[in-house]
Amino acid sequence: MAELSQIERKAKEALEKQQKVRIMIPSSEKERDAVQVGVNGYVFNIPRDIEVEVPEAVIEVLNNAKITSYTLKPRTEGEGNEMVAQEVRRIPYQTVSAKKPEGR
Repeated sequence: MAELSQIERKAKEALEKQQKVRIMIPSSEKERDAVQVGVNGYVFNIPRDIEVEVPEAVIEVLNNAKITSYTLKPRTEGEGNEMVAQEVRRIPYQTVSAKKPEGR
């Protein structure tokens, strides 16, 4: 257990050195709970609808979390609709600003 704490501490120290990005994750009709993002064993609990600062690694996780969304669109040839797949972010967010860590 002490080794796990040491790994978490090292992950936290590395994340603290990264450039920070101020983001806001909006609520949706279906999702209002905080978003949990894990980076190398360190978990960030990000509340929705509030601006927060997170390390760049959290942004990378959010950008890589994708789902396939399907929509109906009119066919380009013929009648009727067709199902079109589109890859979208699982957790959309807004970037407010970015700042470099102190000492750089």
